[in-house]
Amino acid sequence: MNDVAGAGTFSKIRQVWCEHKDLAVKVIISVGMITYYTLSLINISPGSIDGPLAGKLREPTRFVCDFFGWVQNWRLFGPEIRNRNFHTIGLIGYEDGTIGSWQPPRFELMTLNQKYRKDKFHKWGQDCLPWDNYRDFWPGVARYVGNLHYDAKNKPVWFMLLRSEADIPDPKTGPILDPEHMPAHNRLLNAFTYHFRPEDFK
Repeated sequence: MNDVAGAGTFSKIRQVWCEHKDLAVKVIISVGMITYYTLSLINISPGSIDGPLAGKLREPTRFVCDFFGWVQNWRLFGPEIRNRNFHTIGLIGYEDGTIGSWQPPRFELMTLNQKYRKDKFHKWGQDCLPWDNYRDFWPGVARYVGNLHYDAKNKPVWFMLLRSEADIPDPKTGPILDPEHMPAHNRLLNAFTYHFRPEDFK
């Protein structure tokens, strides 16, 4: 009897869903869009309005934005447009004097499918990793890369984090170049050097 009642209830729910499916889908999509834009606007609000209310609004929503990768900032189009291209390189020195390399994904070297799959890794490796405000993560990255390339017969001795860059030509004073003809990244800057310890490989 209970099985029959359950089947009847499920049938009614299915009937109601079929009758109102289009409306329900529109409502779900609208709620999702409103939620996304509301959270983004709260977290992108300018620093000039920082205060008790802004803090109370931002803190409960920060975790959601971080989890879904919805973090926003004002630096894409202003106040200063990016004036240099760059990429991150890691060098690993071994006991026998040889040097290996490690490199996060680079968009210009990937296919469209690879760009889609590795976008977050690229974002972390290029826009975050080589800059001073992420220095707290550098020792952890060094240990990660060291373990990634560990060889018991020829152990890693040091890790060096480098940023290779080149200035973007100013369109006001010269021709506008397409991405394929941008200057090569020929300026090398040492961001961080780490010397491995035995406990790093345990």
